[in-house]
Amino acid sequence: MKSRIKIQTEPLPILPFFFIFLKNSVNYNWLNYLLLLTASLHNDKDLFAKISLDDESAFREVFYAYSKTLFPFILSLVKSEAAAKEIIQDIFLKLWLNRKSLNLINNPGGWLHTIAANSAYTYLRNEARYHQRQERAVSIHHENDQDP
Repeated sequence: MKSRIKIQTEPLPILPFFFIFLKNSVNYNWLNYLLLLTASLHNDKDLFAKISLDDESAFREVFYAYSKTLFPFILSLVKSEAAAKEIIQDIFLKLWLNRKSLNLINNPGGWLHTIAANSAYTYLRNEARYHQRQERAVSIHHENDQDP
């Protein structure tokens, strides 16, 4: 006789426990936020899975949804609109080029923000190095002008 117990492969959502807590203590805005966050996470995972199967419309949807939140985040780090736009383009180019491995990502929004932060820091490092080279070149030029 076979057992008909269904084994759950994904962790149980913790939202029912939050609902019991929130029902008696806090307003329902937090519950709505948590529900939207959970729905968004599952939707984003589905979109990433579709992108990994070469679905361009899913890629477009992710691009338009996340570029709205990533742009101000990156802009706050690099302080240049042009650089922020270029970093956004690089992030989504990397996403598309590495689309076959996207279905392995558990938190797409977190992953995109991590890529954005790392890309912004790389940009800032490269800018700092560029300015250091420029300063060295100017100082060498001035030293050469002063030597007879």
